[in-house]
Amino acid sequence: MKMFAGETTLKLLSRLGMKEGDAIENPMLTKAISRAQRKVEERNFLSRKNLLEWDEVLNAQRHEFYDMRQAVLENRGIKQLIFEHIEESVSDAVDRFLDRNYVATCISEWVHEHVNVQIEPERFRGKDREDLHNYIANAGAGEAARMIEVTIGEYMPTDIDLGEGTIERTDRSMWNLVGLADWANTNFDAGVGANDLLDKEPREVMRMLEVAAAKYVEGQDLSPLDRYLVPNYGATELCKWAKNKFGAELDPEVFVGLDKKGDAFSIVMKRAHEVYRQREITYPIEFALDSTSAMIQHDPQVALTQFTKWVNARYELGWSPHALPSSNPAELRAMLVAEAEKWDESRISERADRAVQQSSSPEELNAWFQENMGAKLTDDELARAADDPMSVAEEKIAKVLRAELTQFERWVLLQIVDQAWKDHLHAIDQLRESIGFRSFSQRDPRIEFKREGAAAFAEMFETIRDKVTELVFKAKLTPQVRAPEPTDAGGGGAPPAGEASQAAPTPVTAGAPSGGGGASRTDAAPMGQTNREPESSPRRAPVRVQGAI
Repeated sequence: MKMFAGETTLKLLSRLGMKEGDAIENPMLTKAISRAQRKVEERNFLSRKNLLEWDEVLNAQRHEFYDMRQAVLENRGIKQLIFEHIEESVSDAVDRFLDRNYVATCISEWVHEHVNVQIEPERFRGKDREDLHNYIANAGAGEAARMIEVTIGEYMPTDIDLGEGTIERTDRSMWNLVGLADWANTNFDAGVGANDLLDKEPREVMRMLEVAAAKYVEGQDLSPLDRYLVPNYGATELCKWAKNKFGAELDPEVFVGLDKKGDAFSIVMKRAHEVYRQREITYPIEFALDSTSAMIQHDPQVALTQFTKWVNARYELGWSPHALPSSNPAELRAMLVAEAEKWDESRISERADRAVQQSSSPEELNAWFQENMGAKLTDDELARAADDPMSVAEEKIAKVLRAELTQFERWVLLQIVDQAWKDHLHAIDQLRESIGFRSFSQRDPRIEFKREGAAAFAEMFETIRDKVTELVFKAKLTPQVRAPEPTDAGGGGAPPAGEASQAAPTPVTAGAPSGGGGASRTDAAPMGQTNREPESSPRRAPVRVQGAI
């Protein structure tokens, strides 16, 4: 009533001497209250509508982001998500490096950075070394002259002809000769001072700076541009990118003569799949060897027992902790990698068929996996096993064979997407605080907020993509084993195998891709032997490198 009833109603109530709690019965007052209530509801509706309009973009982004994150939490489609990021990165790289203007763009960027003039990339196409150098000298001088002509008016404003014989005179005291001299010296090494320009007219200064700029451009060393003129430069850079991104060796000659970028995309993706397949084979083995090497310092027997149990569950090799095929970790790795490479689709189907033959129900199939592979079927897998146990068994075996890599990819994704989402929310808050100023430029702040919010969301996913593809082929989790707690002299014994195997994974993001031939922690001590350090030597701390995330 106080906000919307109006002054007439409030004055009437005051004259009548109405007090708190008095009953009011009057048709006019009833209508006034009804009108006030409608205005209150309209006000609240508009307030909620305005709030929803501002939150519309972020609400849609929340749904998309948390749907993706929930799938990662539940280990659903992680490999597919990884390859979506890889495909997007490869597609962007192919479009960039094999673009017909890529070399010209590189030359244009170099000229802009080192010669301080902007020349369009298309103007460099089709030129050999001599023509290119001559063209840069001539066109660079022309571009510098245009820059000087545009810039000199900012420092030395001239008289303005307003028409009809009216001329607005400019006070020479307003000239910023110090700023002009600094600009000329910074961009063209003109070697002039404010005193050199003091007694000159703007056109004289312009001519003097044009001569200095032409001399500067002509004196530049353009030999660094020769690296862009080698044959197949774009294809070579694409191969370097692929090598740096996921360790794939590619020959630039394979991209020569390709009519479509799609063919180049297929070549790079095929190589990426091959490298990823090799990582699926080697990463679980290296993680198991690292875990064993870390644990063997504290309890050799438990470490070897768990290691052979893991090997037998994965590859059915029948190894014994008392008689390993070799005590050299490098030889063990080579043996396991050779065995893992044999586990193709036919080998997986063969083992899945044995599992199904020995199980008459989903519960028995679950019991088989727990006994033979140390894994449980999920509720969804149990439900599907009732109709198609063979497909469920094949999928489960394939998942178990790469379980450690899945754990690593899940950890990487969660670390990266969570941090990217926090940064995005912070950017959206800053955007919301400043977007109101867009109204000064006759633009609707809400429309601008939606547009820039969507652009920030797309940029967030590009950041996620770049970081994920940077780490997924190179990084690894290094297990850490906690030293056993001291026990009383009378009670003791080795801890249960389940407890002894608990290792806290530590991210390691430096180094070459797995299997690159470098020394690893598994080279520290032979299997089956403890490598105790002397009491006087310090213990080596586990490697912890987290700078890439």
